[in-house]
Amino acid sequence: MLQPERRSHWDKLAANPAHAPNLMEEHLRRDAPHRGLSRLTTHAVQLGGATIPVGSTVRPLVGSANRDEAVFPDADTFVPGRSNIRKPLALGRGIHVCVGAHLARTEADVALGVLSSRLPNAQLERGFTALFSRS
Repeated sequence: MLQPERRSHWDKLAANPAHAPNLMEEHLRRDAPHRGLSRLTTHAVQLGGATIPVGSTVRPLVGSANRDEAVFPDADTFVPGRSNIRKPLALGRGIHVCVGAHLARTEADVALGVLSSRLPNAQLERGFTALFSRS
């Protein structure tokens, strides 16, 4: 969240740690900790007019679903105030939710609150370049 284009988000968080949950949820949506998972079909499945035979490996791409423009307008933009902020699939849903999702969210909220209160003026080193980008 310290990227220059997100600086205003850090400043807002430093002023009010209550913004941490929305910032964390939007970060999970935009840059999910994993992009997909692998599954093996146990029976033939019809999907999009095609038949996926039994025993086939399929890879649902959660990262792609989190950027579905029909669900998240302007999906590539970091917008922590989205009305559907808890809709991403970053930590799963339903019976497939990550068992540590609540703990992960709680830890992130606490960490962001503490960091932003102790380091309100934190910034990236001049000339910093990320080793990789998920955008």
